[in-house]
Amino acid sequence: MKKHLIVLTLLVFAIFPRAAYAATILVPSAHATLQAAINAAAAGDIIEIENSATYNEDLFIEGPSALPGNKNGLTIRAAAGQNPTIVATNTVAANNSGGAATLFQRGIVGLIQFNFLGGNGNPGVGAADHKGLIVEANNVTLQGLNIQNPSTTGDPTLNSAAAVTILGNNTVFQNCIIQGAPVSSNDLVGALTVAFNGPVVNAVLSGALNGTGYETTPLPVTGTQFLNCTLQNTDIAYASVDYGHALLLLNGPVYSEPLVSTTTFDTCEFFGNDDVSQAANGATTNINCNFHDNTDAYTTEGNSSTFTDCTFSSKVGNNELVNLSADLDFGGGCSLGTFTNCLFCGGAQGDGMVVINEGQATFNSCIFAATNTGDPAVRLIRFDGTNFDGGFTLLEALPPAQIFPGASIPVKINPSVQLDNCDLYNLDGKGIESDNDDPSSIAPGLDVTVTDSIFQCVIGIDLPTANAIPKTLTVQNCNVFAGTQFNVEGSWTQNLSNNINIPPQYTDPTGCDPLGFQYAEGTAMDTLGTGNTEIGSQGNTVAPEPPASVDQWSLYQ
Repeated sequence: MKKHLIVLTLLVFAIFPRAAYAATILVPSAHATLQAAINAAAAGDIIEIENSATYNEDLFIEGPSALPGNKNGLTIRAAAGQNPTIVATNTVAANNSGGAATLFQRGIVGLIQFNFLGGNGNPGVGAADHKGLIVEANNVTLQGLNIQNPSTTGDPTLNSAAAVTILGNNTVFQNCIIQGAPVSSNDLVGALTVAFNGPVVNAVLSGALNGTGYETTPLPVTGTQFLNCTLQNTDIAYASVDYGHALLLLNGPVYSEPLVSTTTFDTCEFFGNDDVSQAANGATTNINCNFHDNTDAYTTEGNSSTFTDCTFSSKVGNNELVNLSADLDFGGGCSLGTFTNCLFCGGAQGDGMVVINEGQATFNSCIFAATNTGDPAVRLIRFDGTNFDGGFTLLEALPPAQIFPGASIPVKINPSVQLDNCDLYNLDGKGIESDNDDPSSIAPGLDVTVTDSIFQCVIGIDLPTANAIPKTLTVQNCNVFAGTQFNVEGSWTQNLSNNINIPPQYTDPTGCDPLGFQYAEGTAMDTLGTGNTEIGSQGNTVAPEPPASVDQWSLYQ
């Protein structure tokens, strides 16, 4: 029996060696700097910061492609009761003086800056990359950290900066505060995910990555998580790009299939930023997040984003809260957004609260409430089929020789908006509007579908788009309480049925409280919805049923 136990024990340690011997490295007791602790750590180790000091360092956590070894599974955390701050100094050069592939001390970021963006004549050679804490390893966890980059200029090559730059998979930020520099003409980012398809880049650029380790392993940046984090006071709070894709478009151009990065924000707060997001190649999942007092929008520039139980609110004068568009240069395309149990509240001057240019948006059980008064130009939702990125046309014209094998050129889709069981409250302006700009680059069509929803607006739906593209308007089982329910121009196919126009008698819609969008019972709205159900997101003022049987329970809390 003892022999069997010994053999079993040896097998366990052979299979899980790091789990058995993961070390905890203390800073500053064991190492005065965080980079020294990272360099000393092995994969799976824990670095614990014992104080609330400020560490002025440009940190690099090596990944599986970098030499001499990776730091996969590394954890950097604050000790209990401590609140350490990491501030990028933006002084570490992208390359060592030798310039050899094995000596790039900032990983693929340094390699790109040194070799591909102008070579030795490039002002970025020998300069700092301004990308803050770079995570190339997989399965890295950062807990309880305040991560900052005060750079206002960015690097001399790309004029961009980031507090944290993520290239590895399954990076987790928990209870962290992330802050870049405030608004600037440059791209100053809080959290930046950078995908890079080394094998494809190496094939197109004739072996330019040979010997670096990056020629064999794509870096898609999947599984990034921000849990109970704050992204604040930054030019762009979050951005996602595919550097490899952009590099090949710059050198050639050659179109390659972008890598899709995936990021989750769970119970996070975004405030004081200029742009909340510029997500090109990233697919994001946003759960129970609060986006407030930002100057501009959460912009998706490709792929899909989902938002559940999120609140978007603004200071008066904000132009947009959400924008669905496209960025083809950095791996994006048309955007798909799905919003469930979300609240949009605040000023809606200019473009509108939600703007849909190159994308499709679906809203389920959402509330749109404008706090402006006296401004008839306010739109809650605006979409535009005449404002497509000219890059679509350029890419469509690429000859086959300039399209990497297996890549698919992104296609235009019908800009559309779909609402079900929603409330649109805008006493001085419009609910939904489409633009009628110069149709020099137009979409294949436009679609508006609204069911089981309530409007309280001057104009419910205003569709002046008169160009020749196919257009469909469907409104069914709704209360469109408006002086003008529908203003439709041009060749729209209209499917309007079972709609009414009566005051909804909301409880108190002026404070952007979801409960204020309950309405008095005993009206036609009680059974107007599909299957004789209540309409709107909140229903009537009858006491709510237990959570298990109420679809929109999260908005009652």
